[in-house]
This record gives sequence, C-alpha cells and structure tokens, in this order.
Amino acid sequence: FNHHDAITELDKALLVVVECDNQKVGLLVADLLAQQQVVIKSLEANYQKVDGVSGATILGDGRVSLIVDIAGLTKMAGLKKPGAQEALIDAAALHEEQV
Repeated sequence: FNHHDAITELDKALLVVVECDNQKVGLLVADLLAQQQVVIKSLEANYQKVDGVSGATILGDGRVSLIVDIAGLTKMAGLKKPGAQEALIDAAALHEEQV
C-alpha cells in the first residue's frame, strides 16, 4: 500500500495468517502486542466508512483501536480469489525477465 513505515526487512517481520471467505491471507506485521476480546463498534454508523477497517473498539486504558477488515484489504490489494497472489508474482517475474 506504499506506506512510509512499510516493513522493508522481511527477517524483522512477522507473518500473521488469517482466513476470510475460505481464503487464507498473510498479513506482514512489525509486532504482535497482545490478544484480547473486545466489543466492536461500527465506524460507518458512528463516523463514516473507512476502506480496510471494519470497526473500532475502546480498550481498557481508553485508547481506540481499529479493527482490520480482511475482506476489504484483500480487495484493495487486488486479491479476488485464491491463487491471485501467485498470478501477481508470476506477472512481476515475467516483467523482470523482459527488462
């Protein structure tokens, strides 16, 4: 997503595997902080629709945490069906060979 804080060294990252619509997706993250059960509030009902975010929660210490929308992120990344990532990688490899 071309973020300025994007992870550039894969050996310093963690891969979190999640499943959405019977499709496993890997999310590359810098760190895992904690796991807890939360009550999710809709952003759309309380604010507006935010692509890639399904809602928010207020943590015990008062901080607001956003809830990732896996289906929305895969759509934003262009992954529409299982195997789509491999197709993107193959296309990139073919392009590199041609250059």
